[in-house]
Amino acid sequence: MKRTPILHIRRDDLTVVLNKILPDNVAITKVVDKLYDVAKREKFQLKSMYRFEALSKTKKRGDRVLNAENTKVEIFNRLLAGIRTEQRVKGVTKLILQTDKEYVVLKEITALAIDFHEQSGNNSLEQSFIFFIKVGIELMRKKYALSKFKYYKDKIYDRHVVQLVINKDNAPELSKKFYAIWKRIVKGYAPDYIDIESEEDYANIVLARMEADEMKATYDDWITSQFEGLSFLDVIPNFNQLYGINAKKRYQEYVNNKSYKRKEEVSEVIDIDFETDEQKRYFEMLRSSRAD
Repeated sequence: MKRTPILHIRRDDLTVVLNKILPDNVAITKVVDKLYDVAKREKFQLKSMYRFEALSKTKKRGDRVLNAENTKVEIFNRLLAGIRTEQRVKGVTKLILQTDKEYVVLKEITALAIDFHEQSGNNSLEQSFIFFIKVGIELMRKKYALSKFKYYKDKIYDRHVVQLVINKDNAPELSKKFYAIWKRIVKGYAPDYIDIESEEDYANIVLARMEADEMKATYDDWITSQFEGLSFLDVIPNFNQLYGINAKKRYQEYVNNKSYKRKEEVSEVIDIDFETDEQKRYFEMLRSSRAD
């Protein structure tokens, strides 16, 4: 019997996806809340899993632990202890021994790190482990616990995708130009608006710039169209609203309105009487001579 596919997505990520698909006048937050209410009542399973590109199916916990071979576990163990020692003001973090209760958890976390490595496409296992550990600890802030890597695994992968977008930007200078224009335009709508606060924000700038290029739009028109298109909500567009299906619609509407206004202006110019008093007398004389 064929199994029904399951959608794995976080609430925040679902909000972002729907925001790009549904019209601007739809209350996205209410839609998401309603969805989760119905899912809860009907006992549907909505797990906290999100992937941009999954290269392999999610493995069960037992399978992941079995795949974390001792050698890889020890590599992860060594890197974890080393990184935690570097980040501490004083003291040394000891390796987790096989006789320790945490060793089983260590094997499971190593398996998650191996999954991350396979999905990230990184050539170096150690570099993948280092990224996984450092970002995980950063996300935990001062409340470190080995088991928390399980909670942050999706956010670690999201951070990897953000860096991938920035590092593989095909036109970084144009992205900087797009960002500079955005800063200029945003001041016209909200002079006290706070600047970019994270790498994720800038990754969204890169994706927006790429979409503007794809539509052959000027950056001024593209950015202004997003502000004008969402002005009825009296909000500054989020960075993830600067691209996507709705962003394209806002741009097309803005360009169409701009083109219509130009035609009206040209029409008004044609109707203007450019004749001076001297020209009027000359043309009146011509009309009189023709009448004779």
